[in-house]
Amino acid sequence: MRAKGRIDIVLKFMSDDIARLKFLEDHLTDESYNELDLFLEERVRALQKLSENVGEVIKNKIFINNWKEYPDLRFGQLLINERIVPDIMKMWAVEECDWIARTYPKWASKVLFWGSFGKNKDRPYIQKPIIKMSTTHLKACLETQDQMHPLYRKIMEEEVKKRKNKKR
Repeated sequence: MRAKGRIDIVLKFMSDDIARLKFLEDHLTDESYNELDLFLEERVRALQKLSENVGEVIKNKIFINNWKEYPDLRFGQLLINERIVPDIMKMWAVEECDWIARTYPKWASKVLFWGSFGKNKDRPYIQKPIIKMSTTHLKACLETQDQMHPLYRKIMEEEVKKRKNKKR
């Protein structure tokens, strides 16, 4: 299950006009433009208008509450389900937090969440952003989780290194 806590972080990130435009631009393909019968010069205007519409919608409490009620939805899925963007866009399967982390590395430790049942696997499952994990927990994950996604490993290693450098 995707972390419910990521929703407010993603909405804050997507409230930035440039970041939101980049997200949409990265996932609107030539095929999408062709199906919309948009000529090249119309594409820029269409993309800007779409970005403005998304910018307004993500401020809407109903939209926010719908996402929080179904936190396992990806941002793109919700935009398509709510008929804010056309289904022809290639954003249905995009993990928005992974995209943010790759495209804007400064945000990575804030948007990537790690889940745990505790050291002895005897606690309720909790998810938190990497930036909020203890240094001890980060090191333990890096040492014991061989199957960890490379992006998460990289961000955790960078977070440990950053904290080590701060202590100096």
